[in-house]
Amino acid sequence: MDRWVIALRPGLGAAVLGCAVLAATILLSLAAASAAGAAEPQYAKNMRILFIGNSYTSVNDLPGMLIGMMATKGIKLETRSVTPGGCTLEKHWKGEEARKAIADGPWDYVVIQEQSQMPAFNPAGTLKYAALLAEAVRQANSQPVFYLTWARKDKPEMQEALTATYMKAGTDAKALVAPAGIAWQNALNADPKLVLHAADGSHPNVQGTYLTACVFYATLLRRDPTGLPGRLVIDTKVRDNVIMRRNPANLTAAQAKPLQAVAWKTVEQLQSYKPAGSVETQPAEMPAGKPAVEQKND
Repeated sequence: MDRWVIALRPGLGAAVLGCAVLAATILLSLAAASAAGAAEPQYAKNMRILFIGNSYTSVNDLPGMLIGMMATKGIKLETRSVTPGGCTLEKHWKGEEARKAIADGPWDYVVIQEQSQMPAFNPAGTLKYAALLAEAVRQANSQPVFYLTWARKDKPEMQEALTATYMKAGTDAKALVAPAGIAWQNALNADPKLVLHAADGSHPNVQGTYLTACVFYATLLRRDPTGLPGRLVIDTKVRDNVIMRRNPANLTAAQAKPLQAVAWKTVEQLQSYKPAGSVETQPAEMPAGKPAVEQKND
């Protein structure tokens, strides 16, 4: 290999060396700034989110938990909810309240959540109205996000169909999917003693809603929720000198940490998701003696 030697005039070597040192210092400073920015990204100080769904959103105040989490990062989150018990996306589309709320945007995100069993038992219906609502959200200059829910406690096998339908809805609409149901599945597989369902085996308990909030935090901010407090506090100004305080979550660090970890891991792995099979457009076979959809507050 040829070796090149550059001879410098007396006195010029020191000047060149000084310039090199200065250039190296600048490059190192830029690299450090870039690394700091990557570790601590900056977000808008204000965010607006509309939730369209039912009691899977309202129970334990999922929007409130998300408000509390984002407040710890200096983000002021404004939310609005249209979440009557047992409501389907078809009812939301054919009614007035949800579509009016969408039009009241723009919202940063509009979260769309179907009745808990509909994506498994009537995926064609879910996909139809998910697409219509997502298009309405985009027409309002907002971004749709599908809230992928979990299986009933006594029907864990339902998760595959729920996941496939929501993922197809997200793909069709080119929308984000918040994979709460997948995170629940991962958490329960990792710790069979963990309880995320309420006593009815359908709705979430506080830990279940906290895990779901962590999934939304990770999905919307692209940020690891590890280290967020388990006890969330929200102060709302009612009038001058009057503050209303509420605690949507009061988990210990030991309870919160594994939920945060599984939420982040699930969101990170979502990009590699591949369904076991194509989404069936015909209703799934129902257990004998049960209605196609149990529309009772979920």
